[in-house]
Amino acid sequence: MHIVPPANGSVDLPRYIPLEVKPIASALDWDLARVLWAPVNLYAEFLLAPKNLRLRINFPKVTVYRVIDDLEMLDSEYDANVGIEYRHFGYQVEGAAFWRDNINHIKRVGSPQAHYRYITGNSCVDVISVYEPHYAGLLLKDKE
Repeated sequence: MHIVPPANGSVDLPRYIPLEVKPIASALDWDLARVLWAPVNLYAEFLLAPKNLRLRINFPKVTVYRVIDDLEMLDSEYDANVGIEYRHFGYQVEGAAFWRDNINHIKRVGSPQAHYRYITGNSCVDVISVYEPHYAGLLLKDKE
């Protein structure tokens, strides 16, 4: 996906495409536990507190990512969007500022890529990757 602004200089609104992440739970119930970076691969682990479960998402061949723990930074993107659902956890996103801000990195990779966003009650993980994320399944949360 390549974003090209219209001739009048305006930019289309970001489009959110909900992803089905099981178990289906409110974004407020998920919590980002950790992010692990290995060369070109990213692993994000989320906890589902009410069920005491851990979900690992593997993003193979990542171009760029960010983790935001201050959701106020995303307010401008949330104010104008298409497709965002109340308390939904995961999306594929088209046309967001994060994509536009990283267009030079995206072009250098050359392969088709997509932007994925996972929103919890207190954080957000944005990933631009060549391949779709893989859900490694649910594991019982380690006993503390």
